[in-house]
Amino acid sequence: YHTPRLKGGENGKGALTNRGIYNNHLFPVFGDMHLDEIITDHLQEFYNEKALDDGLSKSHIQKMHLLISGVLQFAYEQEIIPRNPAKSSSLIIGGTENRRLCLSLEQTRILLSRLNRLTLSDRLHIALPLFTGMRKGEFLGLHWDNIDLDNRLLYVRQGMNVQHRSNQPQLTTLKSAAAERAIGIVDPLMHVLEQCPDKQGFVIGGTEKPITDQCYQRTWER
Repeated sequence: YHTPRLKGGENGKGALTNRGIYNNHLFPVFGDMHLDEIITDHLQEFYNEKALDDGLSKSHIQKMHLLISGVLQFAYEQEIIPRNPAKSSSLIIGGTENRRLCLSLEQTRILLSRLNRLTLSDRLHIALPLFTGMRKGEFLGLHWDNIDLDNRLLYVRQGMNVQHRSNQPQLTTLKSAAAERAIGIVDPLMHVLEQCPDKQGFVIGGTEKPITDQCYQRTWER
């Protein structure tokens, strides 16, 4: 009964994201349950675990909820279950937007020890925020024109937002003059940047157009 929602519409848009959510999050928890066994309490426990234990954002958990609700609604309309427990008004979907989380020293050590096992693209996704403290929109909007390898400096001069309905990235100005700054490039980050072959376009993605939010999310889901 998940198949209609996995298709993501007639044109298949969003199918890859939906299938990743299903395979990585939903099936491990609900895969052995019959649809008529799933109750609202199960869903609330699942959402709480994703928010508090896994640290997922509210928007990510909402995507899971929409997929779950779609599956259960289809089963309800086919008279497989008596009601859709995902429609309950008592459900609370939390997330991490209102709290800032950081890696522990041990988590950072583990991440660094495994960095070289990743593809160059994935290393950039991790190394830029880890070694500079840049916000998501800042490092996604970072262009090679704003990197001075000779003097080991990168310049934060623009950000990036996503138009969620169209999933299209949009370059933005920084929120304040203080946000425009120079950041020193430490040795581990320099090593990653020097491995980039072309050094043109946006650092993340390597083209003259920043990557979409879906592309960014798929990278972190891997």
